[in-house]
Amino acid sequence: MSWVLFPIVDTFRSIYLRIMFEPIFEIYPALETERLFLTEIVDADAQRYHDIRTNSRVIKFMDRDPDKNVEETLKKLREITAARMKNESVNWGLRLKSSGEMIGDLGIWRLDNKHFRGEIGYSMHPDYYGKGLMTEALNRVLDYAFQDAKFHSLEANTHPDNESSIALLKKVGFKQEAYFTENYYYNGKFGDSRIFSLLERWRIK
Repeated sequence: MSWVLFPIVDTFRSIYLRIMFEPIFEIYPALETERLFLTEIVDADAQRYHDIRTNSRVIKFMDRDPDKNVEETLKKLREITAARMKNESVNWGLRLKSSGEMIGDLGIWRLDNKHFRGEIGYSMHPDYYGKGLMTEALNRVLDYAFQDAKFHSLEANTHPDNESSIALLKKVGFKQEAYFTENYYYNGKFGDSRIFSLLERWRIK
């Protein structure tokens, strides 16, 4: 009769794993690195977030329309908070310890709890490019994602020409696993995507 138990055991194991993997973002996971505080982006940050997310160098490879005004950005920030409260995503503002200035953001979204997977996205004001700050922030978020939130894998979707972002992903261990040809439509034309993935055992620190 032991063979009869195998499907039952597998079923309970599957249910157990599904119950066990549900990142809890409602209790905000404030993080810290040597030079940065990673904290929630609040209403008071709307102007700064708008300035970053409408900068021509920041949005060059985003392939989506920037917010028209700060009010639109504020609405988006409140939607981000609402999504976090429902454990659907989490987003951090990257703030310099030296000044408190928010210089960018980094988040995990598009959760696939069934498969212990999520997607990361990030942006940073060009004044702070080339200083290793996003690498620093990303490594801290990866520590949190794999060790605390118990993700099994993370994904990043990049524009094929965004070489700086691709270099960052490779630097911490992401591997390209797909190249989609003309898989999205924006501003009157079809574009390609490079898809990268990371497992904890692939990480490079």
